[in-house]
Amino acid sequence: MGGLLEGKNLLVEVRAADGDYDRLPVLAAELVGLKVDAIVAFGVKALTAARRSTETIPIVIPATSSDLVALGFVDSFARPRPGR
Repeated sequence: MGGLLEGKNLLVEVRAADGDYDRLPVLAAELVGLKVDAIVAFGVKALTAARRSTETIPIVIPATSSDLVALGFVDSFARPRPGR
């Protein structure tokens, strides 16, 4: 049986601002300091904080109604590299 299994070969580090968006940069910096393999950012504010904290760690944003291309977060959805 392959794949990722929490507690065996996957560790999930959870950070939550609990509505206090001013905490997001500190929380993102904590994750970067832990040298995580990826960051999952829920919402554009979390995405902004994560992006400002790292240029090397991949950032994943689950379903969003925001236009990430128009906001400059990615160049295109076909090639979602960080926008310029």
